[in-house]
Amino acid sequence: MDFIIGSIENTFSTGELINLPWQLNRQDKTLSTKDNYCTCRKPIKECHVWSQVIAQQEKWLYNKNKSKFRTSLSWSVLAPSQPFYEAIYRKFVIWLLKQNSLISISDILFRLHRRKGQLNWRLIDTIAEVSGNIFIVDSSKDILRFLLLQYTRPEDIYLIMMIRNPMGVCNSHLKHGRNIKCTASKWVKKYNTFAKLISKINLDNYLVIDYDELTENVNYVRNRIAHYLNISDLKDIQEINTGSYHIIAGNHKTRFAGNITIVKDEEWKSKLSPEQQSIISRRVRKLNPLFKKSLSGFYFNF
Repeated sequence: MDFIIGSIENTFSTGELINLPWQLNRQDKTLSTKDNYCTCRKPIKECHVWSQVIAQQEKWLYNKNKSKFRTSLSWSVLAPSQPFYEAIYRKFVIWLLKQNSLISISDILFRLHRRKGQLNWRLIDTIAEVSGNIFIVDSSKDILRFLLLQYTRPEDIYLIMMIRNPMGVCNSHLKHGRNIKCTASKWVKKYNTFAKLISKINLDNYLVIDYDELTENVNYVRNRIAHYLNISDLKDIQEINTGSYHIIAGNHKTRFAGNITIVKDEEWKSKLSPEQQSIISRRVRKLNPLFKKSLSGFYFNF
């Protein structure tokens, strides 16, 4: 999705921007050396785009002791090195935001973290200035991050959500020995939480993309996205070369693939039994209409 949106005029895809402070300050402690590189195949700190962004934003990207990140949306008074407590705090925040009777408390939470939202917008503005683009694409996949950025500057943010085939998701998790029922239930719960939180802020300007539709007709979906961003006169693309982008986080295999094509994931049809498909389909029936209407009808035919 990063590459598709980033191929549209006046857009710049960053990858998962939420990871930038971590990438700059982890002192090369990484599972893969590829984490150190931009998709232009230069180290992040040597890339002609990111080197300028970092130079302009260095004092905002770090605290003085460089042990915590000013722009990190950790949503916690605890250090990022406390992931267990951080996860509990995030769940508590999401629960609060979902309560209809606690709107004032939700506003207080946003105000407490507003400074971090402003610093992240400062970073986004710098990327726009350095890259010479209008739209900066952040694929961090963090609903709390989106809500805080939207709260800070609601007039400047767009929301594009892609919903992947749940059969394919469950098949991928099954390869790692995970339970089909739990995976399907968590998948539904995640999207239902998104829908609930989006409804809380009365957001009506968003776009939902079906992954299967994207794989079947890339240029049609690409034009839908461009229309959503009020961009016209879009030419079709024939191929995508990852080396022409400056994406700093994401799947290594895709980021450094060179010329890529988007292929529909249909492996689940031969891997999942009819019983397993039926289990997934029954759980998907509980999906919020916001996302359900974007899925192909065969999920509900069992």
